[in-house]
Amino acid sequence: MTRSRSTFKASKTLNEYFVSRLGEAVKRVDDINYRPLLLELRKPSPLKFRVYLFNCGNPPGGRPIDEYKVVLNVDQKKKNELGNFDFSDGFFALIVGYVKDYDVFVFWDATKHKNFGRNKNLQVKTETIVRALLTPFETQIRNTNSGTEIVIAARSERILDAIKERMRLIYKELLEG
Repeated sequence: MTRSRSTFKASKTLNEYFVSRLGEAVKRVDDINYRPLLLELRKPSPLKFRVYLFNCGNPPGGRPIDEYKVVLNVDQKKKNELGNFDFSDGFFALIVGYVKDYDVFVFWDATKHKNFGRNKNLQVKTETIVRALLTPFETQIRNTNSGTEIVIAARSERILDAIKERMRLIYKELLEG
């Protein structure tokens, strides 16, 4: 796995925590210091991921009180260049936010977010995050410019379940589309 020089420096602590919560399912991890985090899993089946991992918060001002968000900062070399997630070389892209207040990870559908401007926000309802504390994972439906998106929230010890569900939904859409 190679990394370009322009890849974003990421939160090493957040990347390490994400990998640690996957436990023995992890086959291989590339440099933990960068976003996207390149990750290979043994389970649920051998799969390779580019994990775009962000802190998910509820900052004051401008955000509804019942909503958390991530800000997509991906490598856009030019001022007006649009952002995209990299699915090349057999990798799946995962957009993941971490809600520290609840120890919950949120997974958005990277296939629904193409050609976006700098600092695009993705949201999740607080209710979805809280309900994830009671179940293996919780889902929320959002409308995007690319169609309906299913957001998945899971407690940190259940992120493998969330990844399995994300992959199931991607394959389902491919078969139906």
